[in-house]
Amino acid sequence: ERAQHLIAAVLEMQEVEPISATFGIWPWYAEEALAEMNPPDWNWADFIGARIAEALVQFGDRIDGSTVESMRSALDRAAMSIFRRNVTPGYTNIAIMGSGVSLAAGELLGRDVLVEYGLGKLRRVLSLAQASGSFPEYNSPTYTMVAIEECERILAIVQDDEARATTTQIFELAWRMIAEHWHGPTLQWAGPHGRAYADRLPEPTLARIEAAVGVRLPKRDTLADERAPAAPRNLRPCPARLRPNFLHPDLSERTVHLPLADKAEGHTKLGTTWFGDACVLGSMSRECTWDQRRPIIAYWPAGTDIAVLTVRWLMDGRPMPGLRIAANQSAGRLLMATYPLFGCGAFHPHFDIPADATFVAADLRLRFQVEGSGAWQEQIGPTKFVVGCDAHRVQLAAIEDATFAEHPIAWECGGAADKAWVDAVCAAGDPKPVCFKTLTMRLAVALQLLGARDVAVPDDLTVETDGQTDTFTWSLAACRPLSVPARAQAFTL
Repeated sequence: ERAQHLIAAVLEMQEVEPISATFGIWPWYAEEALAEMNPPDWNWADFIGARIAEALVQFGDRIDGSTVESMRSALDRAAMSIFRRNVTPGYTNIAIMGSGVSLAAGELLGRDVLVEYGLGKLRRVLSLAQASGSFPEYNSPTYTMVAIEECERILAIVQDDEARATTTQIFELAWRMIAEHWHGPTLQWAGPHGRAYADRLPEPTLARIEAAVGVRLPKRDTLADERAPAAPRNLRPCPARLRPNFLHPDLSERTVHLPLADKAEGHTKLGTTWFGDACVLGSMSRECTWDQRRPIIAYWPAGTDIAVLTVRWLMDGRPMPGLRIAANQSAGRLLMATYPLFGCGAFHPHFDIPADATFVAADLRLRFQVEGSGAWQEQIGPTKFVVGCDAHRVQLAAIEDATFAEHPIAWECGGAADKAWVDAVCAAGDPKPVCFKTLTMRLAVALQLLGARDVAVPDDLTVETDGQTDTFTWSLAACRPLSVPARAQAFTL
């Protein structure tokens, strides 16, 4: 009875007018109507439609007839909203979720067109992922798990044989991505990450992986709660051939590559993940600094803690997407350079974008940070630093004539609460307008992830420029030369 009251309260907020642009979706809040949202969230047809479909299939016999009919009508509207919107297969989690809603609605309501639509979208999601070996939201601890859960939902509520077979292939590809990037010594999902909401793997995600693997993972004995994690209702086990990656992880030194087609940039991006004896370093050859990206990230054990290295572009202390990091990695060393981007918002790529590409900012800096118990930093030269934690350290060496907006870049070290950082300070002082469209920048850094016995190679960075492109070389590290624009470029995600 209580569930039916809740369902009714949700259903009555759906837009039911067919000619409305928001037909079939819901607002986020009861207190804010769809017409007041800026913008409305069309994904709500997928998210709520998926729950309605699941409830009808799995619990329909326990819901009274009038509520079932209302749910069927709401599901029909949600499916038609999804059909009309028709997201690209590159919007992976919504494409899979919407396919499931369409397939379930088609089967429950006898709408063959919705079955065909959902099936066609699943085919395209699979084809796109197979072509690059990953989803566009590549190697994402957040969205890969959403994709897995939506595949599980489809396999629990959809009967079409081809849809189930295609979904199973997507499901297995997602698990392969996790298994290939699993780092046993830290129980972390190694980077680089296309979308992430946290630097370390959240406990619910770790428990979810354990539930699918079927046993408690090694190195979890430090936790007070030794009970087996609760399994979600639609849980399907991790493919058997991939379970050894989690239970008996490969500790040998190795490198995993993840090539991705990048039409916006006009070339292929390359993800590189190097697994050392106990540490792991991942980088993407080109990526923006949106807070959900992890273009450079490393993990290693630090006593009972896990140390993590991140690189972020900060405006007034908050991550800002308006910088591109380019990187060429060889094992535990990488050469990185940066250039500004215009046409994004201050803190989100698509929201609050200034028409003139100008932000009022008091502080702009690129931060290299290690977080972990006892993290420390040290300056060992004018543009040379070490930041570390426990038995591992990261050595950074920047070009000496680094500039931002034709002014020299300054360097600062700092730390607080088990965090230590080195900052390339591009602007500091009173707030003032900064037009990103006209910015110039020259900054390259040689980065080395080193264990206690490792010796750093010399930081012999050189630069050649023609005024339009800067080319940096670090010959002794086996990293390929790196060329980046000398001036700001239009933002692409």
